[in-house]
Amino acid sequence: MAHCYCSVPGCSNNKKHFPYLSFHDFPADAGLRACWVRAIRRDEGPTFSIIRGSTYICSQHFTPEEKYVSVSGRSKLKKGAVPSRFLWNDWGKGRGSQARESPYQRARKRLAEADDSVMPVPESSTEDVPHPDPVLTDHDYTCRPSPGQYLKT
Repeated sequence: MAHCYCSVPGCSNNKKHFPYLSFHDFPADAGLRACWVRAIRRDEGPTFSIIRGSTYICSQHFTPEEKYVSVSGRSKLKKGAVPSRFLWNDWGKGRGSQARESPYQRARKRLAEADDSVMPVPESSTEDVPHPDPVLTDHDYTCRPSPGQYLKT
């Protein structure tokens, strides 16, 4: 298993970058192999062929119930295991019951928390100056400056 790559479309796992994963050969049983090929949404043909000792699926596509550790310490699959965890069935998108916020939402929240902790805004203000949103007033490199903004006086 010198060069192991996962055969599942959209999965870029390999043994070099993910040594903690186990990579499993396609089964010798033709019926079970057909189930695996159907599950990973691939068809055998000129662009994909199953070669024993060369075509693998990584352990991330199997549920914990389908795997076990042998006496020698190797990760193995139970008889009849079929891969079922893929990007197209939304496995791996969410963390627990909630999906992660986008980077923009997290940045906006961090900036709002930082502004509140550094410079609290008084409840009653005598000035009618609105407080600008720090995300919007930081820099906007896509807009041209207004005419006369950088004129030397």
